Amino acid sequence: LGVGTIGGITTVVIGRNTNIPVIKKWESGTANDFQSAVHVDVIEGERTMIKDNNILGQFSMFGIPQSRAGKERFELVYDLDANGILTVTATHVGTGDSKGITIDVNSTGRMTKDEIKALIDKAEEMKIMDEAEENRALAKNKLLALCSDIKFDAQNKTKAQGFEMIKLAEECLGWMKEN
Repeated sequence: LGVGTIGGITTVVIGRNTNIPVIKKWESGTANDFQSAVHVDVIEGERTMIKDNNILGQFSMFGIPQSRAGKERFELVYDLDANGILTVTATHVGTGDSKGITIDVNSTGRMTKDEIKALIDKAEEMKIMDEAEENRALAKNKLLALCSDIKFDAQNKTKAQGFEMIKLAEECLGWMKEN
């Protein structure tokens, strides 16, 4: 079981064959500058990318204090009980505000044993390609963060320097959208 993260990557929170009941925590931050909401995808699957897995549930948390990317922190708690009831809660570290979802993983959108086996087999078959796709997504995330930092830092430069920095950052962002 995992959570969807920036770039469409699935981050594992509770690994396959983990004994239950289990409670696992994972901390993350906002992905974009000045975002006012976070969206949480609760994922089941073996693949690296969200699109290749099963989304068990989703929820959003609104009214987040707006600041630079990564500054607003959240703790996600995955609590899977012995009956197969998964409760996922996101809590804003600064305000204590929280939002969550409860999923009966034995019935809600759950894959059959054959589907799970096929997914595991496919994950093994696609492992090298998945790693390459994950590395590409991570590199893109780093480049997006760098462009965002450049645009933000441009505010502290002279008008000419700042204009040139913003122009270069926006060219980079435009290229990324096209590619």
